[in-house]
Amino acid sequence: MKKSHVVSILNQKLTLRSDASDETVTQIAALVSDRVREVMDASKSASMLTAALLVCMNMAEELRRFEETRGVQNARTAQKVRDIIRLVDMQLGAGSQLAL
Repeated sequence: MKKSHVVSILNQKLTLRSDASDETVTQIAALVSDRVREVMDASKSASMLTAALLVCMNMAEELRRFEETRGVQNARTAQKVRDIIRLVDMQLGAGSQLAL
């Protein structure tokens, strides 16, 4: 069940609803705040909005890479399972095949 959380990111109070624990929401807010601060420190002329958008783009790219890597790992795991089933089928004989 979603509950309300109040967080502060660079002195901006936000109220959000999430299934995550208070600790998790606080950790995520701290991560976002740190990343926005890093961008703003690196580019003195960047507004908070620009920094926040850059952080969003960077985090979205990180998520995309993670999902891509996980997809490759899932495909490898599925292939290994199919290979094992094929080996078991061969050992059992053609009359008793396992299904995936």
